[in-house]
Amino acid sequence: MKKYFLSSLLLVPLVFITENLYAFTTWAGQFSFTESNQKTAEDIDLDFTPEKAEWKNGRVRVWGNIKNKTYESYQFVKITFSAWGTGHGNLLGRVSMYTDPMDIGPGQIGYIENFGINCGNQKPNDIEFKVTGRLK
Repeated sequence: MKKYFLSSLLLVPLVFITENLYAFTTWAGQFSFTESNQKTAEDIDLDFTPEKAEWKNGRVRVWGNIKNKTYESYQFVKITFSAWGTGHGNLLGRVSMYTDPMDIGPGQIGYIENFGINCGNQKPNDIEFKVTGRLK
């Protein structure tokens, strides 16, 4: 499981690394991104890196990229975000989108830009993500 912390204002250089935990500190308003451990039939091993996140009009806006570090090509690459609030099982919103471009070859990058997760005006504590797709 990978975990990232992003600010709505600033991404500060890497502060510490522990096993499967990457943390970025911020000056204001933190969001954490955690890779989902739920299994699907379309799981692929591509790396999502959140670049920016901001809270605006009851939504979390997300920018990031998905990099293919393998020797295989993937098509229909998609990321699903689930925004979780305080308390056990408090799902605030879930949404999926395809990367741009949708097909990612070896060494290529797909982008997520200004993608909104509607959270019903409740700021989430954690944003879970899952990258899926198919071998080309």
